[in-house]
Amino acid sequence: MKNDLNLNNKLNEPTIHKCVSHDEIKEYYNSFLKPLLIKYENKNENCKGPREKKMNNEGFYEETIRKTKKVYSTCEIKAERKCGLSQGAGYVYRACYGNINDKSTIEFWIIHKDYSMSK
Repeated sequence: MKNDLNLNNKLNEPTIHKCVSHDEIKEYYNSFLKPLLIKYENKNENCKGPREKKMNNEGFYEETIRKTKKVYSTCEIKAERKCGLSQGAGYVYRACYGNINDKSTIEFWIIHKDYSMSK
């Protein structure tokens, strides 16, 4: 039974695509993810994809996860990688930092279902 649970968790593990800019995220979305969302999730062809994020007054990007708005580290986002996907969203788009005190460690992540299992 434990092996069945481990297999089920692996099958439900989302894909995390990491980029250093919003433009790279949009390119990934338009060229790779959007066609999959249309095919497997019946999303509309007119969907525009991730919106550009705005910085806070200190120049950091904040995220809201489970009603908590703050600057998130990459470790925290990885721990919360499934949050938002179970509510029916085709993907979640997050900004996070390798070091939450260093703006230069910014990473943009787009997290989505692993569609390689859907073939």
